[in-house]
Amino acid sequence: MTSPRYAVLDGEIVRWEKATVHASTHALHYGTGVFEGVRAYYAPEEAELHVWELDAHLERLVRNMGVLEFREGPTKDQLWDATVKLLRANGFREDTYIRPLVFLGEGTIRVRPQTQRTRWVLLTVPLGSYLGKKVVSCMVSSWTRLSNNMLPPAAKISGCYVNSLLASLEAARAGYDEAILLTKEGTVSEGSVENIFLVRRKKLYTPSVSEDILEGITRGNVMDLAKDLGLSVEERRIARSELYHADEIFLCGTGAGIVAVGEVDGRQIGDGDVGPLTRQVIEQYDLAVHGKLVKYRNRLTSIYGTAPLPLEAERPFRETDPAEP
Repeated sequence: MTSPRYAVLDGEIVRWEKATVHASTHALHYGTGVFEGVRAYYAPEEAELHVWELDAHLERLVRNMGVLEFREGPTKDQLWDATVKLLRANGFREDTYIRPLVFLGEGTIRVRPQTQRTRWVLLTVPLGSYLGKKVVSCMVSSWTRLSNNMLPPAAKISGCYVNSLLASLEAARAGYDEAILLTKEGTVSEGSVENIFLVRRKKLYTPSVSEDILEGITRGNVMDLAKDLGLSVEERRIARSELYHADEIFLCGTGAGIVAVGEVDGRQIGDGDVGPLTRQVIEQYDLAVHGKLVKYRNRLTSIYGTAPLPLEAERPFRETDPAEP
């Protein structure tokens, strides 16, 4: 796995180890940042790195900056340009994860921002399978999914993910791979960092946006692909007990991709393996993100063209430390 050489900090390309912030950074103390997780997939036969749904992710990031009332920050065009040029600079020839983060920086130690300016960072790292398995076990967490009247779960706000962390840690201690969180009403919301789909009688069901979910971009991809396959998809409230009666269950997210659930709370789902409808969706998704489906090619951003530009040929930002190690 290739180590990243460069990152972007406040619009400047810097060495990876130089992408640091001050200890008084507001986001470090209070979680005041918004971020995205974006995937790029390497196609060796083309010698090309394809970023999946870059526009949708960056559009959501900029929209979420408004949720926290950031008065300044990067535009979508700036983020787009930085992403492409940073990927070229790092020159990865493998599947890659992209993390843009916009946050409140250093200043006074008060909850309500006073002197802090809006800062941003962009990281790219090689990343294969997030969960490391094709089939995972899940438990219903004792932690309740945060609700819309507490924090906006539809926005990827850094501080909100403590909820996900606690659920994930609990699941790991209990011997499970992942957690499923319920709403305060006891209905199914989502995984710790993934949306969830159930299959019953050859029909797909997923919690509606009113169930305190992140309205995931991959969730939308899955619904599009399922319809292409002639599968019916319904968004609605899902009772906890429906998890145990499901024919198939799968989780989906940009980081995790699409992964089957073989067990919930010790109860086997289907035959405990990847179910037939889940397999169809996984196969279609894999074709789409690797540029094999013409219909979805416009959701890909190709990074290198016929060949990656050498770093010396393209200086997208002011290089703060040009010396090679």
